[in-house]
Formats: sequence, C-alpha cells, structure tokens
Amino acid sequence: MLSYMRKHSKSWMTKFIFGLIIIVFVFWGGSTYWAREANKVVKIDNYIISQQQFSKAYTDALQAYQERYGQAFNAELIKQLGIKERVLDQMIDNYLLEQEAARLGIVIDGAQMQQLIRDVPAFQREGQFDLESYRRVLEYNRLSPQEFENQQRRSLLRQRLFEMVTANVTLAPNELEASYREQNDTFDLNFIRVSAGYAGELPPPAEEEVVAYYDAHREQYKTAPLTTIDYLEFSVDDYREGGSVSTDEARQYYDGHTYTEPARVHARHILIRIPEDASGKALEEKRALANEILARARGGEDFAALAKRYSEDPGSARKGGDLGMMDKDSLVDGLGDRLFALDPGAVAGPFQTRFGLHVVRLVAKQAPRVQPFEEVEDAIVAKLETASAREGAAEEAQRVFMELYEYPGMDIVGYAEDRGMDLKQAGPFSEDEKVVISPALAKQAFAYPEGELGDVVDAEGSFIVFKVRQRIPAGIPPLDEVRSRVVSDLRQLKALEQAQRRAEELASLGLTELEAFGPESTGAFKRQAWYIPRLGMLPQIKEDLDALDTPKTYTAQDSVYVVWLSQRTAADIAGLDESALKRLRDEVLSAKRQEYFASFIQDLRSRHKIVIDRDKLL
Repeated sequence: MLSYMRKHSKSWMTKFIFGLIIIVFVFWGGSTYWAREANKVVKIDNYIISQQQFSKAYTDALQAYQERYGQAFNAELIKQLGIKERVLDQMIDNYLLEQEAARLGIVIDGAQMQQLIRDVPAFQREGQFDLESYRRVLEYNRLSPQEFENQQRRSLLRQRLFEMVTANVTLAPNELEASYREQNDTFDLNFIRVSAGYAGELPPPAEEEVVAYYDAHREQYKTAPLTTIDYLEFSVDDYREGGSVSTDEARQYYDGHTYTEPARVHARHILIRIPEDASGKALEEKRALANEILARARGGEDFAALAKRYSEDPGSARKGGDLGMMDKDSLVDGLGDRLFALDPGAVAGPFQTRFGLHVVRLVAKQAPRVQPFEEVEDAIVAKLETASAREGAAEEAQRVFMELYEYPGMDIVGYAEDRGMDLKQAGPFSEDEKVVISPALAKQAFAYPEGELGDVVDAEGSFIVFKVRQRIPAGIPPLDEVRSRVVSDLRQLKALEQAQRRAEELASLGLTELEAFGPESTGAFKRQAWYIPRLGMLPQIKEDLDALDTPKTYTAQDSVYVVWLSQRTAADIAGLDESALKRLRDEVLSAKRQEYFASFIQDLRSRHKIVIDRDKLL
C-alpha cells in the first residue's frame, strides 16, 4: 500500500486517501490501535512503543557510542555493552517516570523550559542567549527544537522526581566506614591456572556426540537476519564548486558569529604521583618531596633538569616537564586557573590533582581574544562550501528519490541504467554490522521490507538512496553447514570439563599442599578495580572476595583457576581529613540515593503490565 501511494502521490485518488489518513490521525494519534499493536516492540498497559520509535532511539544511541569509542566500536562491543537492552530499558523507564510525575502533579511549565534553555552556555554569546547559536548547536546534533525540548523536559521531570523520592534518604552511622572499607580494603590472591589443554589433545568426538551437542546448542548457531540493498550514493565532495563562497559572504557569516580563542598557558610541571592506597605517612612523604623540589626550583636550580630527574609524568619528564601551550580549561582539577593566576617565570605549588602533586613553572600565558576575520576566513569558507555541497547533494538525492517513485516498479536498477548512474550493492549484512558506507544505513535498511524503497539516508559525507533487494530471515543452519564449528566447540568444552575436574581436585587440597605447587600471586588490588591483576575481568571472584579463605574454582575462556586469599589489608577511615570525609559522605549518600531510585523504578515496573516483543529486537 505504501509503495502504491508513493508511486501515485500526485493523483487525485492519493490525495483523497491521504485526506482519510489525516482524519484517522486526528482521532487515533497516528495509526489505528491494531496497526500499532502489530508493530509494537513494547506494550506498557495500553501504551505502545513502536518498532520505528525503538529503531530511531537505537540508531541515535549507536551514533553516540560511535562518537565515544571511535574505531573500537564494533558489533562485539555493541553486544558486550548490551546497547539494545539499555535503549529499551530507558524508553520503558522514561514512560513510567513521566506517568508517575503526572500522577504526583509534577509539571515543567513553559517558563521553566525557556529559562533552562537560556542558561545553557553553548546557546549564549557574551553571556546572553543567542537564537542563532541555539539553532546551530541543535543542527550540529541533528535535533529539532521540539526534540531537544522534549529531551530536556524528560530530564527535568526525572530530576524532580528523583529529588522527591530520595529526599528522606540518609546514612546510618556505620554505612560510611563500611563503604570506605568496601572501596579501599586491599586483597592479594594466590592462584593456580589449569589450561583446557593441560592433559594433551583429546581424541576426536564420536558422531553421536557431535549430533547430540548440536541438538542441545542449536540456538548458538542461529544466524542473524541479513539484508542486501542496491543504492545510489551522492557524495558531498562531488558537489563542491571551487571558489563558490566569496570573501563578502564569509565576512557576513563571521559578523553573525563569535570566534574566540580561549585563555591559554604554556607551562612546565613536575609530577609526584600519589598511589591510590597511600596512607597518611606516605602522603606526608610525597608532599615533603614536592616541597623540597619547589624550594630548589625557587632557589635557582634549573627547572627542566629537576623535571627530568623527579617528574613521574612519562609524557613530559623527558622534555623537562614542558607541557607546551594548552587551553587553560583543558588542564585537570583547576590547574589551568592556578597557572593563569601566575606571572610568567613564576614557580608555584605543590598543587594536588587526581594525578598527584604538581610543582609548576609558568612560561607564558595568553588571555582570551577574539580571532580576527583573517585568521578564520579559510575555515569559514571551507565550512560554507561544505554546507553548500551538502545541500546540493541532499537536494539531488531527494530529487532522485522522488523520481524513483514515478519510475515503473520503482526499479532502481533500470533507473540507474537509463541515466548512466553508478548503482552499487551492499550486503548481505546484519543490522548490527558496521556497514562501510554508514552505520545508520544498516539500521534503515532493516526498517523496510524486501522490494521497498527506503528514505534518503544522511551518511555524513554523502546521501544514499536505496532499495532493499533481498531479506534473509534469521535461521538455524543444518549441521553440515556448521560442522567444523560444532566439532571445535565440543572439543573445547570437553577439554574445559577435564580442566575443571583437575581444578576441583586441587581446590579440595589443604592450603599447605596447594602452596607446594608454587602458585602465582595477583599482588594487592582493591575491590573496585575494574580487573584483577594477572586474572583479568572475573566479576565472580570480586563477589567472592570475603569467602576466599577456602579455595574456589573459576572458569575463564580456555582456563580454570583455583583461587584463594593470600592477604587482606583493612583500610582505616581514621586517616581521612575532614574534607576527604565530607567528600566520601557525599559520594556514599549519592550512591545510596541512586540505588533507592533504581528500586523505586523497579517497583514502578511491577505495578504495570509490560510486554516485550523480543523478536522485533533482532
């Protein structure tokens, strides 16, 4: 139906049908209940989150993660982070919290929303709200004003609800010390590793074993849905016209925008690192060393020579502590402000940051300044030329997109041949696969059925018009297609089971007998460490730290570990000064409030009927 309407979009019949659809929208909010029901991903009571809503939120989340992780972002990381589940949970929670806020009478009025937007620094020029800056920032983030305001309204509602729900959360007297011990006690573990191949290669499994393993683990070999597309690409670079932006146009753009170079400092520093588990005495020793270096630098000793000898910053020590010219605000924990307050040549410190103690020497500083037009003209010209080229590519893609609906059968292959255009093909690929052209294209390709023409996709450096050529549904391949994988997995399992039996034998021995095997040691680490030295990321071990007086076994990839406690060192909260104690109290109270709010959300969920169609998440 959709294809027909697109194809005949200019006919009077289509206009009549669209008139009927508008009436339906008025009465039903966009689609009939049964159409929405068939297209739902989640149903919360009678509210439906559609496949399109989820797809957009998921695509936006993927783009955000892509910007954060860069080249490290791939299908495996998507799976590890559980992005689909995170997005789904967030959408469910947003709806439930909005409903609860409405029930409790929490309202964000227009004046509050306007004030919040006006207070965003990115939307201001010279301390005042600037409409052009507001539009520019939203455009850069691909948000409409309505979408942005809806996001901010949800955020404010959540914050108000959080404050209301957690207002009476307090700390019991013993919670502070317990939390400090939880974070700062150190553990040293002994372990013996038993590898899956410790007893040599196992004989090939019998055929009946292979068949039984495959039958029991069929889902493990299930293939994801795949799609193949034909597409036309309109590269932005193809629409650039050399010298198309004049100096007058660039000047006009410059006059409507602010180009300010931030305050900068050129400094040298000597870093004395402070270990996370440093005691009061150790801290005093580090501070005494920093003060000694400060006195020697002020006494006339060469700062660069002192940095090469004492600094524990490997990046700058070999350069005499030289940090080069840097934006003042890019330095951590207010260090840039401290440096900017000095006169060139002055030596000061020690200043403490998260990295340790810094003795610094200011070489030079530069106040914030407005960059003259001549400095930024080339950048402005390049920006305007790119914007013009993007507009040209987008318009051409949209024109072709509309022409294709008038073309018989929306035949993109025939259309490209008739016009001598370079038709490309991609696939088959899965929805989570990082398609070379654009991550967004993979998601869009799965939003349309086979044979359907998709909407124009903005792929950053180009615009894409595509048609779904083929859709291959998810399925479990026959044993013969995956036999080598099945045999390999089965052999690995049997080897690991053999290693597990050996590890359990060792764990049943006394500690004295285990010591005779020459166990390895992790060295000291804290419970909060994201990985355990020499053992890696084994969360179960961290959960069992208080019970490892008795050896336990843990499986990780191709090995089984026998692990037991060598030493535990208790942290003493008495060593904290008043400011550190206050900081700890604030952190613990904040964590408790977050935990309480999470429980509140779980309770909300239990009071609503939530049905998730997980097949539509594939």
